[in-house]
Amino acid sequence: MSSVGFGFILGLIYDVFRLIRVLIIKNSKSVIAQDVIYFLLCAVLTFVFLLVINNGRFRFNILLALVIGFVVYYVTLGRFVGAATVFFVKRIKKALYFFAGIITAPYRLVMVLYAKITRKLPKNYKNIKFSRKKAEKPLENKE
Repeated sequence: MSSVGFGFILGLIYDVFRLIRVLIIKNSKSVIAQDVIYFLLCAVLTFVFLLVINNGRFRFNILLALVIGFVVYYVTLGRFVGAATVFFVKRIKKALYFFAGIITAPYRLVMVLYAKITRKLPKNYKNIKFSRKKAEKPLENKE
C-alpha cells in the first residue's frame, strides 16, 4: 500500500515539473532535458524508497504498485490539477499583460507623440547645419 502512495507522490512531482513546463519552457530540447531530470529524480527517490521499505530488494509487485499509484493520480487528481494549472497560468499571464500595459502606457504615449512630431519635420531636417559663428557685421535697423 505504501508503494501505491509513493507512486501517487511521484505523480505530484510530475505536476510540479508540468507547472514549470507551462510557465517557462517553450522549446523541445528543454522539455527533453526536463523529462530526463524528472526520470533521474524518480529513479533516485525510488531507490531510496526501496532501501527504506524493502531493504533494497527489488520486487516486481512494488514496481507495479508504484505504476498503479502514478496512474491513479494521473487519471484522477492529476487531470484536475493540470486543468487548474493551465487555467490559473492563463489568468495570471493576462493580469500581468494588463499591468504591463498600464505601466508602459506613458512610454508608448511619448513614442507616439515623438513619431507625430518627426513626421511633420522636413525630410532633410538631419542635414540642416546650425552655425555658431558670430556674424561678421552686426545687423542694423534701417529706419
